[in-house]
Amino acid sequence: RYAANKEGSKHLFKDIIGQNYPKQIMINAVKSKRLSHAYIFLGKEGIGRKKFAIEFAKMLNCVNFDYDNMDSCEKCASCIDINLNKNPDVNIIDVEKNVISIEQIRKIINDNAFTSFYDKYKIFIINNLEKMSDGASSALLKILEEPTGNTIFILITSNINAVFSTIKSRCQVV
Repeated sequence: RYAANKEGSKHLFKDIIGQNYPKQIMINAVKSKRLSHAYIFLGKEGIGRKKFAIEFAKMLNCVNFDYDNMDSCEKCASCIDINLNKNPDVNIIDVEKNVISIEQIRKIINDNAFTSFYDKYKIFIINNLEKMSDGASSALLKILEEPTGNTIFILITSNINAVFSTIKSRCQVV
């Protein structure tokens, strides 16, 4: 959920309403440059977890990031491409046919083998993690066990109990 802002069309991290504690966790991680390689964004359906993840991705990759206000510029190529879902360094994986399949995770494994195209971080956002097949969960676990330096995984779920405990143990839950 967002508050209205001056420009009306931008969605900025600071405009996300009702997520003060999660926002502060992520802001502190960015300020201290102590980022985890994997996060689980946990919360009820409809509270904006996916948008929160996208705004965090912009925060990490914005070329003109405003450290005073802790927000992205919305004008650089990275921000624009993320907003258009065309950024090669920010990949959003969602349910296909009511499941996240092992094929989708294999694509992540393949994409993760390459360095980022033009951003600081290569970011994989996996929405509805609780709908991941067992095979996909096992494949994801392998990636999480061997993270690369500039890759960040953001896993989104409303049901933490449906997530493999081994996956949970390798992520920071927000």
